[in-house]
Amino acid sequence: MKVIFRFTVYNAKTNTVSESWTCLIKNYDVYLFSRTIGYALKFSLHTKTRQCHLKYTPKFANEKEFPNPYIDKWIYPKEGIGIPLTVIVPTEAVTQPYEEKSTKQIHLIPVSEAGRAIFIGLFLIPSEATVKGDSLFTFPLPGNISFAIAAASGVLPEINFPINTRMKFYKGQSKETTSDTLRMLALANGGNSRRIFEFVGTYNDNSHVTFAQYEP
Repeated sequence: MKVIFRFTVYNAKTNTVSESWTCLIKNYDVYLFSRTIGYALKFSLHTKTRQCHLKYTPKFANEKEFPNPYIDKWIYPKEGIGIPLTVIVPTEAVTQPYEEKSTKQIHLIPVSEAGRAIFIGLFLIPSEATVKGDSLFTFPLPGNISFAIAAASGVLPEINFPINTRMKFYKGQSKETTSDTLRMLALANGGNSRRIFEFVGTYNDNSHVTFAQYEP
């Protein structure tokens, strides 16, 4: 059993999109990865153990000789509505030309106003419950629960590191890089949920996945 749902944030005025994301459900486990850096890292939600992982792929971890592929681990609540992960896409990150000739179906989420962001939540909910915002996708899981994806516009939270200067990346390492218009991700911790911010920085050396972890 395998189900795939793809989504991106779309600006109709400029005909541009954000990073495109693929959600894969396989054997009732949920995987999320982006087009640009999916070869290197992915998010997974394991419904039987209720564990969430953000980790480097085995191939990438071996190439970089990372002794521990896990960037982060957490557990989502057993009851009620849980939001294990939220992808936050600022309007200013919707900059990539939209290729309408793509043969892969993808859901276009309308961009928010300037200075705001689209919040795309990955939810685990009781089967009879509904989620707030624009419901994009729902899939039933064992145990009378469902996995859902929903989007809403909101105020962009402050990111407390400079995104237009040199920065450290790869958790636990001190390597730095600078460049032009490299798409970036940043992870914010938050109890039993996490937030991934997408943005475009001024960085170079595109051979590296650029990923920052910080405490909000």
